[in-house]
Amino acid sequence: MTTIQRPTVASFKNKKPFDMIVIGGGINGSGIARDATERGLDVLLVDKNDFGAGTTAYSSRLIHGGLRYLENFDIGLVRESLHERTRLLENAPHLVRPLGFGIPVYEGNKRPRWFVECGMILYDVLARLTGTAHVAWHRLYGKAGFSKRFKGIRPDQLKGGFKYFDAQINLPERICVENAIAAKEHGATILNHTQLTAVQQENKKATGVYLQDLITSEQFLAEGKVIVNAAGPWVDEVLNLAQTESAQKIGGTKGTHIIVKRFENGPNSALYVEAQSNQRPYFIIPWQKDYYLIGTTDDHYQESLDAVVPTDNEIDYLLQETNWVLPNATLTRDDVLFSYAGIRPLPYAEPGTPAGKITRNHVIFDHFKKGDGLDRVLSIIGGKITTFRNLAEETVTYAIERFNLNEAPKSKGNPLKKCTTVKTPLPGGQGIENINQYKEIEIPKAMADFKIPKETADHLINLYGSRFKKVLQLTDENTDWLKPLSPFTQDIEAQVIYSVRNEFARTTADVLMRRTGTALRENVGLAAAQRTAELIGQELKWTPEQIKADAKAFTEQVILLNRPNTAALRQ
Repeated sequence: MTTIQRPTVASFKNKKPFDMIVIGGGINGSGIARDATERGLDVLLVDKNDFGAGTTAYSSRLIHGGLRYLENFDIGLVRESLHERTRLLENAPHLVRPLGFGIPVYEGNKRPRWFVECGMILYDVLARLTGTAHVAWHRLYGKAGFSKRFKGIRPDQLKGGFKYFDAQINLPERICVENAIAAKEHGATILNHTQLTAVQQENKKATGVYLQDLITSEQFLAEGKVIVNAAGPWVDEVLNLAQTESAQKIGGTKGTHIIVKRFENGPNSALYVEAQSNQRPYFIIPWQKDYYLIGTTDDHYQESLDAVVPTDNEIDYLLQETNWVLPNATLTRDDVLFSYAGIRPLPYAEPGTPAGKITRNHVIFDHFKKGDGLDRVLSIIGGKITTFRNLAEETVTYAIERFNLNEAPKSKGNPLKKCTTVKTPLPGGQGIENINQYKEIEIPKAMADFKIPKETADHLINLYGSRFKKVLQLTDENTDWLKPLSPFTQDIEAQVIYSVRNEFARTTADVLMRRTGTALRENVGLAAAQRTAELIGQELKWTPEQIKADAKAFTEQVILLNRPNTAALRQ
């Protein structure tokens, strides 16, 4: 595999206008860039931080059909979500896998058993209508049956419950990375750590963007035929830089999660529970074999988007609710390994609108057609991880038709290709039809060829899919890269090298938070920070001062955003 080279400022000089410039490399922006390039458009993807570093990284890490959305009669959204769940199970089998959920029903719940049963039936019917063949039908249990299948559940006032299936993704950040890789392989220009500073305009048409490379501090202009504002919670900030006449578009709500170690007699399947204090549904999810991920909250948020931090009250709320439904858990603040919070980029709603009532549907907002004054700018409002592919398809199709992009130079006079992402696997999913069968063949080979433990081979496949061998082959260059990166994970040093050479990583945070997931364990990556910075420094020719500064920047960032407990900091 050819090492990905970061574009230089010089490469933008005398460059013909891009067909599409995408601002924001989260799940939606990266998906749009991939779809557009695979159809033949010349695309620039830009993110001021890193791919998947915003809302995507701070989600509940689920690929789900949106059972709760049936309450708001968003049947179309549920159908779309179920369809896209199937696509991801097929196209990213290394990242996405089915997960069972239990829904306990207690006396006094806002949602009685008959109501939940109706929702479950409709959910399963919609799943079959969308062609879902990867998950089983739901099951209804009485009190004894449900208690037997979901260990530790509170028996008092339990009337029974349900089991159904959705899907889980441990690291949704990697979907963003793989989308960016696919876009690059089809000719896109990819830039993370590059900030939009202004939008070039001519006769009320956007004609380009002024950018600053935050690594080199260089500034430059990239011209383009259409600008897609996929900045998530930062959509309005981008519009302010564009000096549009647009009213507020985003009314984000905050979601907080906590991570605790799996405890004795805890459930083996996920739980979808109605909170006692406010009747809002939340999840208790087995995650990465060793942990439970618990969340989420859903509250209006109007503070800084660049430092979204869980509050004590939010953490206490999740602990209290978990201890109620799982009395033997007896969780305290000391049990919280770390926590995180993110902002859902939901459409702006009138003050007083309950957060749970704001639609989760997405909007492709054409600013000129809607009277905002600036042509050739589209803003993506809302969207979910599960439905990103369909959102991308809709966006690219709209842009091609609206702005006559079939005349793009790369089309060479021929119509652009139709969308290919419905059946095309993500890069790591190529060549994998059944992930379990793939592992049965490939894990023993990797153990024999590279003398690594079974757990390490399994871990690498879960991250890189069929490309895991590319990571291990780097150790032919330096066998020291087989060494563990941290005592808290199965990651190895070769992954750092691979991240820099092939996955656009430029900082310790890029590697540990969004390429390997090393930072998403009890030590939050602190034990790996110095060595990771050193390995990156070797690749990028950093000075000792740069290595020290980057390791320190990661440490400060993860302590601020993830609030690890003091035990983690001592390790």
